[in-house]
Amino acid sequence: MTARGGWYMDVPRKRGFTLIELLVVVAIIALLIAILLPALHRAKEQARAVICLHNLRQWGLATSQYATEFDGILWLESYPLGGDVQTIPGDWMAMLRPYYKDVDKARVCPSANRPSVDYQSTEMRGGIHHAWGRPRQASEPSSRDFISKADFWGSYGMNRWITDPVEKDQRYWKYAFERNTEGIPVFVDCIHWHLRPQDTDRLPSQPLVVFSDFPENGQNGTQIWRTFLERHNHATQACFLDGSARKIPLWELWNQRWHRQFRRQEYHRSDFPFLQ
Repeated sequence: MTARGGWYMDVPRKRGFTLIELLVVVAIIALLIAILLPALHRAKEQARAVICLHNLRQWGLATSQYATEFDGILWLESYPLGGDVQTIPGDWMAMLRPYYKDVDKARVCPSANRPSVDYQSTEMRGGIHHAWGRPRQASEPSSRDFISKADFWGSYGMNRWITDPVEKDQRYWKYAFERNTEGIPVFVDCIHWHLRPQDTDRLPSQPLVVFSDFPENGQNGTQIWRTFLERHNHATQACFLDGSARKIPLWELWNQRWHRQFRRQEYHRSDFPFLQ
């Protein structure tokens, strides 16, 4: 109140927020963030999984086109090194190059598009969030071998059992147009450019996250570990010889038709305590 000519009059004051009101607003905002962030994270993961499945379908379609052109026979598992008896693994990206337009859009899962951190390893292993492969250095000869090429890297691996083997082996599929092809994986999420699972592969006893968690060369019954990746909520993703693509829960990896004589085994999530 102020005095004017002996009279007092009220002067309105600007009233701000009280401390309690500010705290209430901050608490509401924090609550909304806590509610929305997990939902946004799940939405991002679902979007990545959809793109990943799309990529795998593209590789499956390219495989089907290749097989159609070559009378149903898939590419050779390995290629001879001149007159030497040794062989080098086939570069499936090179084999399928005529059947896709832009490999850079399909070579990696969005959840594993970081460059490999294992540059020194000849195995070129990746991890859950890292692609496999090592770009060829300028000092290296371009003809060193298939897998040293700068354009041969990614986060998907080929089921090597689908190829045409150099030596006779009844376990290989070799032909694309088999009966009941829906259970035959062709390409999967993988820490390596290929895998060759055996029904004797043992179960991992801990989460597999970075390249050092995976034995080199898939030794000691660990070939199937190369696709035992928690990129998609306790699941890996794959395309199959029938052209379909879907998630595979990690405990069902031993129940796929990897090769003709693969003895399928049924496991459950409870068999992997670290996944709980």
